[in-house]
Amino acid sequence: MTELNAVKDGVEEKMRQNISNNLEVPVQVGGWLGDVEKINAKVENVSRDTGSCFNIKIRYRAGRNAFEINEEIDSVMRRYKEINWADHPIPPGRVDSMKPSTSTPSAEHNDFQSREVTFTKALKALDPNHKSHMIALCGMGGVGKTTMMQRLKKVAEEKKMFKFIVEVVIGEKTDPISIQEAIAYYLSVELSEKNKSVRANKLRRGFKAKSDGGKNKFLIVLDDVWQSIDLEDIG
Repeated sequence: MTELNAVKDGVEEKMRQNISNNLEVPVQVGGWLGDVEKINAKVENVSRDTGSCFNIKIRYRAGRNAFEINEEIDSVMRRYKEINWADHPIPPGRVDSMKPSTSTPSAEHNDFQSREVTFTKALKALDPNHKSHMIALCGMGGVGKTTMMQRLKKVAEEKKMFKFIVEVVIGEKTDPISIQEAIAYYLSVELSEKNKSVRANKLRRGFKAKSDGGKNKFLIVLDDVWQSIDLEDIG
């Protein structure tokens, strides 16, 4: 992570230089930085969830998650090498999509206000008094959806709004089996079965057991969603 974040700092600095000099920023940069941000969030979760050195099950899961994160790091590092900084001037009349709005105090203030309004609305929508509720944070890659999601999750944890918080990164290629595995981790449910429907039924029973007759509330966070997901199909 130290190496990856050093590369990330370099990419952000190069991006700032290109923006200030009116040079093109490769289209892959926004998505790449967003993926690095997600990896950082995952690492924080692993470091918080290592548990006692005597709890073999928790240590094993933390190790497995760390191994998967290492593979993701290798992947984004390979993609970093494919970014081509051609440094072409931005053609007259075209605005670079990565360039922020005119950096006047009023523009920055309005952008901040807009984000705070969105955050406040999202937090209000998370009210656990809802029997069942779904909200969506939408936008292009790199605009800060994951950052806002992590902020919402942190407030929910601090205010103890939910008994259980389940967080899953979906990705462009949806894999129901992997999603089920991630959810099972948070519910402490072992999924040794290969059949997706059998696994889904087992997860439903896990949710029912943890809910304690509906007394306990769940916050289920799905990040990096590219297409429609059938929650019933997953379990």
